[in-house]
Amino acid sequence: TNTLLARVRETDGKIRYREMMRFRLSQTFDIQEARRETAGPAPEKRPLGDVDLELDLAPFSYLSLSARNRYNVNSGDWVQRNYDLTLSDPRGDSASAGYRYTRDTLEEINLSLKAVLTPSLDALYILRRSELESRTIESTYGIRYRRQCWNVELNVSDRQDDRTMMIVFSLYGLGKGGAW
Repeated sequence: TNTLLARVRETDGKIRYREMMRFRLSQTFDIQEARRETAGPAPEKRPLGDVDLELDLAPFSYLSLSARNRYNVNSGDWVQRNYDLTLSDPRGDSASAGYRYTRDTLEEINLSLKAVLTPSLDALYILRRSELESRTIESTYGIRYRRQCWNVELNVSDRQDDRTMMIVFSLYGLGKGGAW
C-alpha cells in the first residue's frame, strides 16, 4: 500500500493533511499448492492467486476516482473491474458515475445525483443499467429531510416488474429503520 499526502493551508491559515492518492496491490500465494507433488496426470501447480489492485485518487476536494480491479494471473483475464467517479461541491451537491464488471456475470453502469434544495432538504436520483441485458435495472427518485440528529427519506424505485415506495427514518449513530 502506498499513499500520497498533501499538506494544505486553509483560508483561515490552519494546516491540514489530505490523502490525495492511495494505491494497494496484493496477491495471495498458496504454499501447500506450491509444495504439492505433480506425479502422473495431476493438474499443473497454480500457487499464485488473483492480483487485487485498488486505487483512490482525490486530487481536489471536489473530485474523486476509485478503482477496484482483480486480475487472474493464470488465465490472463481481468476477473473484476470497478470504477467510481464522484464530483461534489462545498454545498453538498454531488454526481457519481460507476462501472461494475464481473466476468460472465455482471456489467453495469450506475449513476447517482444529489441536489441540496435547502439546508435541510435534498433531492436524490439513482439509475442502475445492465449492459449485459441492455436494460434499466433500477431507477430511484427520492427526497431526504435532514435535522440535527435524524433524517427521513422517501424513495420511489422502479424495477423491471416492481415499484417500491420506502420511507426510511434514521437516527444518526443508531442506524435506519422502516420500509413500506
